[in-house]
Parts: sequence; C-alpha cells; structure tokens
Amino acid sequence: MNSVIYLQSVGFSVYESKILDVLLRIEVPTAKDIAQTTSVPKNKVYELLEKLNSDGVIETLPTKPKRFRILNLEKSIIQNKQITEERFEYAFSNIQKALKVKKKETDSQKEVWVTEGEKAMLTRIQKTLLSVQKESISFVDIWSGSEEHYKYVAKAIQRGAKFHFLGPNSRQAKGIIKKYLELGVEIREFPVETAGYSIFDGQEVQMRVSSGKLTSLWIKNKYLATILREHFIQNWKKAKKIVV
Repeated sequence: MNSVIYLQSVGFSVYESKILDVLLRIEVPTAKDIAQTTSVPKNKVYELLEKLNSDGVIETLPTKPKRFRILNLEKSIIQNKQITEERFEYAFSNIQKALKVKKKETDSQKEVWVTEGEKAMLTRIQKTLLSVQKESISFVDIWSGSEEHYKYVAKAIQRGAKFHFLGPNSRQAKGIIKKYLELGVEIREFPVETAGYSIFDGQEVQMRVSSGKLTSLWIKNKYLATILREHFIQNWKKAKKIVV
C-alpha cells in the first residue's frame, strides 16, 4: 500500500510522506535505503530524518549505518489541526490500515533505539507508560512535563503503577515537581546533572545525556534494568524527601 497521498493529506510534506511511506513498507531501513527507494535527494533524507526524529515521529537504531522505524505516527497526525474533518477521517483510516499491516510483520529483534530532543523523549516515554503496570523510576537530570504528559502518568498510577523520582530540587522545576507530587509520584532530592535514566517495570531502560543536545538511548534488557535499579535504590535511601 502506497500511503504517500494520505500522508500528504494529513499535513506531511511531499518528501516527508515519501520517507514515511518507506518506513511503513520496509523493516528498519537505512537512510541510503530510503534515498534509493524514493526520489528524495540524499541530503534531504538525512535532514528530514533528523526532523522526524526530533518531532517524535520516528526513532533510530544506533547501528552503523543507522536504521530507522516509526515511533508514533498516529499522534503526529491527530495533533495536526490544519486539515478538514472529512479529509482527516479518510486519510487517517487508510494510514491506520498500513500501520496494522506493519504491526503484523515480524518485528526487529534489535533492543536498542535512540530518540533525540525533549519532544521525542516525552513521546517515547508516553508510549511506554501506556503499558507500565508496576513501576516507573527515574534518576532525573532535567525536569520535563506538560498537561498531556501528566495525564499519561496519572493513568499509569490509576492502574497501580508506583512512580519514584530522584532529582535536583531547583527553583525552576518547583512547578513541575509540585504537579508530580499531586499526582502521587514520590520524589526525593538528589543532585543529578547532565545525565540520567528511567526504568519501566524492570524491563526497559531509558538512558539520556542532557549536556548539549538531549539524546536518549532506549534499551530493553532486564539485567541492565536490575543494575540501574539497585543504583537507584541505594541513592534513594540517602536522599531527602522533597516537600513543596
């Protein structure tokens, strides 16, 4: 199924649509694969892959060469308010068909993916929180939050998931910290700087570096999760509870 026309209908540019169409049809292609499959100039392929990554539409496998896959196409389409309702419904239904076909294919066995930028990081966290059942813990180097993100956290807590955050009690972050506390997140103060991590249900790890460009490395590995969780618990015991 060629989805280029539908992707254009919901707000993506011609080149973006061609790139996303390849990602709907080919399992984790490289930038070279995409350039060879489409008429998009190679320099534009790299530029637009970086943009789509930062927007949280795709994510990257940090191999050599890098490979790419769709992260959350539906969310990006739904957030586009510059299309008519009728046009949206027609295009979105056809794109969903392509996504369903994609999900039925054999998924990549790769366990490591990369997102770049805060928006992409939050999109990936929100997608992960949809399936969190027991625990989400974070060694917080930068405090991030939005009304939409708080809803994902609240729903996970309602399902019975426990949230624990360790991070700096900075003046700039007081509003975000207060909101998380109101939701039921337990938070303690710890001087985390320029790097941090999150662990979801003891299975998936997000490791990030926030000095300069925010880069997140996503790893599905319970052994790494266990090591980092032990590091978190030891520091949690020494940390002071935050009250705002």
